[in-house]
Amino acid sequence: MTDPYADMPYPDALHEGTHLDGLAARARLHGVDAPDPETARVLAIGTARGANLLALAAAFPKATFVGVDLSEAQVGEADAMRRELGLSNIRFVAADLTTIDASWGDFDYIIAHGVFSWVPPEVADALLGLSARLTATGVMYVSYNVFPGWSDRIVIRELLLRHTASIEAPRDRIAQARELLRFLASQKPRAAWAHDLDAIVAEFDEHEDGYLFHEWLETFNHPLWFEDFVARAAAAGLAYLTDVQLPRSLPANYGPDVESVLEPLGPVGAGRYLDFLGDRRFRQSLLVRAEVKPDRTFDPERMRAFRFSARFTASGPPPADGAWELQSPSGGFSAGTPTSKLALLHLLRVCPERPSFDEILGALPEAQRDPIDLVQTLLACVMRDWVGLHVWKSPISASAGARPRVWGLARQLADRESVPSLLHQNVRIGALGRLFLRELDGRTTVPELAARLVALEESGSLQVGWPGARPSDHDGRLRVLTDLVQDRVDSLARLGLLVASR
Repeated sequence: MTDPYADMPYPDALHEGTHLDGLAARARLHGVDAPDPETARVLAIGTARGANLLALAAAFPKATFVGVDLSEAQVGEADAMRRELGLSNIRFVAADLTTIDASWGDFDYIIAHGVFSWVPPEVADALLGLSARLTATGVMYVSYNVFPGWSDRIVIRELLLRHTASIEAPRDRIAQARELLRFLASQKPRAAWAHDLDAIVAEFDEHEDGYLFHEWLETFNHPLWFEDFVARAAAAGLAYLTDVQLPRSLPANYGPDVESVLEPLGPVGAGRYLDFLGDRRFRQSLLVRAEVKPDRTFDPERMRAFRFSARFTASGPPPADGAWELQSPSGGFSAGTPTSKLALLHLLRVCPERPSFDEILGALPEAQRDPIDLVQTLLACVMRDWVGLHVWKSPISASAGARPRVWGLARQLADRESVPSLLHQNVRIGALGRLFLRELDGRTTVPELAARLVALEESGSLQVGWPGARPSDHDGRLRVLTDLVQDRVDSLARLGLLVASR
């Protein structure tokens, strides 16, 4: 049988929702004592070329990782990268997931991103059957496509499959699919199936061929209703816990009218209708063993056990009187009490670091240290994703320090167009940025790096995009480049690429 991933590899990417820190934090928020990510045993299914799991293995050197993929070609690439990076806590196996048995041992976390909906139904059920390999309070992450968001898309996918059926080469099939979609969009059809057509055309313009082929033109893509997924999980001995996108799973975030109707239905019953309200087409669900009993009371006092990060911005400092207006990807909000304003200000100042509850409280002036207000503020912000929830004391640093140090994995991969960050995100880096990644090893100061860059620029070995006219003298160039280097280093810190210097 031909390996479709050999001809059209899946894009190497990091999936933020699979990070062990977030999985553990969401489980513990629901009263499940999830295993410590730093020493966990992790099984990942469908690892492709391994980028996502390799980044996790580098971030958690005391944990152990096993990556499984059916494609021997992709496993070969992943293992070659593992050897190049020198990671000894991870191995990749080319295997059918249905062959995983007790001899593999048990795992604290099982991650299956981009598998469930894209395999035959019996294999999807075998994936859920890996519940037998999950430790007592372990967590399984499964992503899948859902209705109603895929209701119209499945019609368009069927049309694309029929339109390209006679074409053999995967890239030619994608090219033809793009042409057809643009033609259809140009006709502005008023049919019900076409309401998402412009968004699909934009998706084809934005994404790589590898992603588009395996999402739209592969043999299998089986969306399902959320409650049917939960039922299949239950048949395999698993219980639904929550989703990575927590705010979308909480009726309270949709207003009092929705909350009063849906909250009594429980998380699964409410989820059915919330998916309709949001036209949801993709879920990233967390599952636990059926005997685990979550606590969904969300006691604010539980916040004392977590770490937090800012997922919001501010246009200015908090006012002495009145509310402080803030912005987040999910919308604007305000902080009104002295404790809440100063706590959120502290999170902004140390971002992207993840201070603990006690560290936040200790950073406030004594007169504003109201622990009850703080736990309530943090819980309210977490439930709306204005503040990130964490359990891991990440080595990430918001301060460049005298001798900035880039995270080792990013420095090892500095020759690539994008590198992994400690935020578990892909960061695109230009030529000058790649030079910074290589040079910032904790032994070089900003002035020293600026002096090296000036020498390279003056010798003709480096092109610098000067912020204005190129200074005519050496000292002037050094001053400008020192400021430029400091700005770039500060930017690397905000992107989660710097760690505390030793």
